Amino acid sequence: MSKYNIWGYDTNGYDVYGHDRNGFNIKGIHKITKKKYDSDGYNKEGYNRRGYDKDGYDKNNFNIKGIHKITNTEYNQRGFNKNGFDKDGYDRKGYNKNGFDKFGFNKDGYDKKGFNIYGYHQNGFDREGFDMDGFNEEGIHKHTGTEYNEYGYNQYNFDENGFNKEGIHKNGTFYNENGYNIKGFDQEGYDEDGYDKDGYGRNGYNREGYGRNGYNREGYGRNGFNKAGLDKDGFDMEGYNKEGYDRNGFSKDGYNREGHNKRGFNKEGIHHTTNTKYDENGYDTFGYDCNGFNEDGYNQEGTSFQSHINQLLNFDKYIEANRLYFSRKIVYENFIDWETILEKYLGKYFKKYNILYPHTPSREQKAVITNLDKHLLVQARAGSGKTTTMIWKTHFLHHVLKIPTNEILFVAFNKKAVEDIKKSCQRKGFGEFQNACTFHSLAGKILNAFKMYENNEQEDIKRMSQIYQVINLLIGVNDENLTDEQKQNRKYFYDAIKYNDYADCERPDKIKEFTQSKEKNYKSKKKSIKYDSFYKTLAGDEVETREQKWIGDFLYEYGYKNNNKISRYGTFIRGYTPFNGDKEIFDERKFSFYIDMEQTENIQPNKQENNKINENQITEETDIFSEIGLFLSHFLGKSKDSRDEDEERDIFAEIGIDEHKFDGSKLYIDVCGDELGKYRKKWFDNHPEVGKYFWIPNNISDQYTKKGGRKQFEEYLKKELKEKFGFQNKKRDINDLYNSVSKESRSGIESMIENFINRAKQRRWSINEIKEKAENFIHITEVYSFYQFAINAYNIYETLLTQANRKDYNDILSLAIDTIEMREKLPSIWSGKKEEINTKKINLSQLKYLIVDEFQDVSELFYGLINVLRKYNPNMNIVCVGDDWQRINSFAGSQGKYIENFGQYFKHPTILPLNITHRCSQIITDKVDEFTSHSVKMQSVIHNSSDIITGSEIRKIYIENKPLNKLEFSRDRKYDLWKDKSTNWEAVKTIKYICEKFADRRNFGDWRNKKVLILSRTNKIEGMNIFDENDSNKNIVKTPLIEAIIKTYEEKRGKGKKFTHEKKKEARKILNKNIEMITAHKSKGMEADIVFIVGHGKDWCKIHPNTKFGIIFGDTESEALREEERLYYVAMTRAKHKIFFISHNHENPDISHPFSTSHQINNSTKINSPQNFSGNDFIKIEDIPF
Repeated sequence: MSKYNIWGYDTNGYDVYGHDRNGFNIKGIHKITKKKYDSDGYNKEGYNRRGYDKDGYDKNNFNIKGIHKITNTEYNQRGFNKNGFDKDGYDRKGYNKNGFDKFGFNKDGYDKKGFNIYGYHQNGFDREGFDMDGFNEEGIHKHTGTEYNEYGYNQYNFDENGFNKEGIHKNGTFYNENGYNIKGFDQEGYDEDGYDKDGYGRNGYNREGYGRNGYNREGYGRNGFNKAGLDKDGFDMEGYNKEGYDRNGFSKDGYNREGHNKRGFNKEGIHHTTNTKYDENGYDTFGYDCNGFNEDGYNQEGTSFQSHINQLLNFDKYIEANRLYFSRKIVYENFIDWETILEKYLGKYFKKYNILYPHTPSREQKAVITNLDKHLLVQARAGSGKTTTMIWKTHFLHHVLKIPTNEILFVAFNKKAVEDIKKSCQRKGFGEFQNACTFHSLAGKILNAFKMYENNEQEDIKRMSQIYQVINLLIGVNDENLTDEQKQNRKYFYDAIKYNDYADCERPDKIKEFTQSKEKNYKSKKKSIKYDSFYKTLAGDEVETREQKWIGDFLYEYGYKNNNKISRYGTFIRGYTPFNGDKEIFDERKFSFYIDMEQTENIQPNKQENNKINENQITEETDIFSEIGLFLSHFLGKSKDSRDEDEERDIFAEIGIDEHKFDGSKLYIDVCGDELGKYRKKWFDNHPEVGKYFWIPNNISDQYTKKGGRKQFEEYLKKELKEKFGFQNKKRDINDLYNSVSKESRSGIESMIENFINRAKQRRWSINEIKEKAENFIHITEVYSFYQFAINAYNIYETLLTQANRKDYNDILSLAIDTIEMREKLPSIWSGKKEEINTKKINLSQLKYLIVDEFQDVSELFYGLINVLRKYNPNMNIVCVGDDWQRINSFAGSQGKYIENFGQYFKHPTILPLNITHRCSQIITDKVDEFTSHSVKMQSVIHNSSDIITGSEIRKIYIENKPLNKLEFSRDRKYDLWKDKSTNWEAVKTIKYICEKFADRRNFGDWRNKKVLILSRTNKIEGMNIFDENDSNKNIVKTPLIEAIIKTYEEKRGKGKKFTHEKKKEARKILNKNIEMITAHKSKGMEADIVFIVGHGKDWCKIHPNTKFGIIFGDTESEALREEERLYYVAMTRAKHKIFFISHNHENPDISHPFSTSHQINNSTKINSPQNFSGNDFIKIEDIPF
């Protein structure tokens, strides 16, 4: 029988020649083409060279476009695409292209870093380097820090003596090398000290030396007596020896051999040490002190000390009672509760003088009021009523101690505080009280009394507001006829601008939102993207890191030119362009720069020519990435097919670039890590038509930035750019650089110069002293250059004052101090103006009390005036009132050492607290306490959100940076800025909405006595000084707030009940007065029913750029952060009833840790738009105190 069928094929499908029906043999070779493909280009299986059959599908039924044959989609019946991945990017086994499953683990159960689900690495150790038993490779346990765990065993399960839990020694027996078992006994039952389990040794005695019969070798028992009843010293059990004296040498009649009793007195009552009738403790032989009281607090008549004190106070003899108590306070405080007695006495006092308003003084306040110590520091927290307490103290000094008012003087730092003190004293029954003045006014009065400086204070004391005139003298107004000194000063001034590496704490958070958006309308979408500032280059561009600023400044200084237009995503002038990259691709350093080498004069011609490529080299693949590096690098890796064509056209139309024309003339400068840099380098190598790529690895930039080696970094740039790209690196002329820096940069340095001069004069430093101190920083180029310019400015400033015969405020203080020292006496001054009726003479040499307000703001100059007053009036009592947590004026010269180390400057001080706030509600007070307890002065601890208390007094709001369309009412159209979508403006709109809700629930009359404060860290929102009380821009925000409230009231009243013109005018006046928008600095001393704090958390944390230039004054970054905390404390403590914290999206609204980076608080309120507001998730209107 034939093995071939009728068609000539065997059971395997081959003919007699070994070919199948399609002409292929068993090896897949075609009989005609002699190759693996037939004449149509298909192989034995029916697929062409590209892997597709005649219908255009591959083995998995996908066509070349990735469409499945059966499902007609990108995915087959099981949900996988052509490459074997599902919609989430995972293959049939659940792994992505990198080999990791959805949970981040590979097939072996390890993540990218080699750790399994339990947190242990392939080497058996966890992320901290410890194995499952808690030991690291060195055998150290993670909890104990030793080679033994908490149970006393090492990694081999032996204790420090070499025994395991079963008592087996590591040598395999029950006994160690010394012959002792796990309990420490040898085979005979004795330990290494020779004692058995009962504690007795081989000799029959225990460790204490006692035998089993209870006596030691000398025959004494444990009670110290022998069998005869005597101790070793020969005393019996009653304590007497054979001569009848006890161990202290006293006989039974109470006298010793010298004839003195136990109190040290002889029979005549004379003490043997003091040779008086009183011993060292102040008691006589009968036990009474000099005041006639014994150790139990009674005199010979049986009257107690407390009764005697009460009798004195009943007769208003407070000074006598106070002197009596404090004469022997250490003794008398055991007999009476002085504070309780004072409370009772002061209750009668306040009732008598009817000054209980607004409330009865607390125990703390009473202690301050009645204290008569020479040097008193009152540490008064915000809202504790320090001014009221000082007024009460003054009243007490005058009415109880009978001290004349002209022997009491208040000194404060500003005129407002002085006026408040005068008015408060007048309300409390002092008549026309005038004994309060500022430090500068006091200094002027002293100079007038000595006839040293009699010019009118207001006209003659000159502020330093014209400091720019001084700077113009130093650097010249124009470039012509500059002296060598002016040229050098220009160099110093330019360096000060250049080295001012200031970075805001705000970060961009909208780039990712933009890149992930599916919105097609690119033009409208891009307008909502705002970039917050980080570092600013000399050209005014905003970049994110310090090295990016350094690169930008370098390119700016060396004049790399580019004539392209300005893009919204980077400035295309001065030869470089910063561009943003997608966070997921470009890691945390998202900025690069490019240089147009074709248009740059600072490049050698041959190199420039070599960088050009033929336009025909551009392929479809490179066109996909045509915008890389140039403008929008966050589109890198995004295929053209996945990008909307309209969106792409809009992008290139907006920036005015033909997307199909590249000539390779761009150089891209980038700073990033190794992995990312290699990836980018490879991409640019494959796409030379886009341009050249200069990669600076992180480890190279870090070695300069961490050490502050800016010059070395610039040398590195010059070297690399010259060797690799032919840059000539010719630096621009200093005059050209100086004239082209931004006005904003110049004004910032001018302000710093003014601040420097003021602080130097506050410390009474001469020019030579400053020069000497500045030499200590010669190794810090940027700081030293600034100091040289500032010193020159200081010198010219002083010369100008001398030539004009004028003095500034600091000079007035210094001159007053020097004059007193020269005259060696204090003058008499007038409390007010000499011609005023109520003005009184104050003889400073007879002054009894000097009360200093806001003592935390004292500088060396102010302290010098206080000190010279007490030097020539040693009997003067000094009361200093302040709060270290409100010390926020270090930029103005205040020095915290005087309040922090009060005892170093005022000997034998008394420090009393005023901790009870009478302003804030309890829940606000508790939260402020929590904040202060977690300050950077303490150890930084991040708490769980469960630690956060909730309550109607405190609300945390963070704003999604999206339009609040509902707030854009037609009546506000004339205020165009209200349609800005920036986060800060969203905050203002949120405040507006809340105020409308207030109005909707309350009667308008409730606004008359209610105050609202809107506080900001700075006086700017989007570049406008709306928080500056003297700036007209404030009305752009404030006016719509007021109008919205009035309109809401009208709508509430119903139709036909609108306010009249006069009523509206009155309403606007009330609201304009009661709603204030100011900075946190200016809010100090104020209070309000409701406070809005705009910019919570990292928004608030703006370390002042002058910090490093203040190193000569002892400034540090840590102290600058502490001052930010204190400023935040001041803002919080303005609120009486409610605080609203308004912060950026996704930032931590934890009030107790506002500067930390911990997680989002659970009970914070997220605001996307007003329609999301409700009584549940936003605020209960009935809780509002209006």
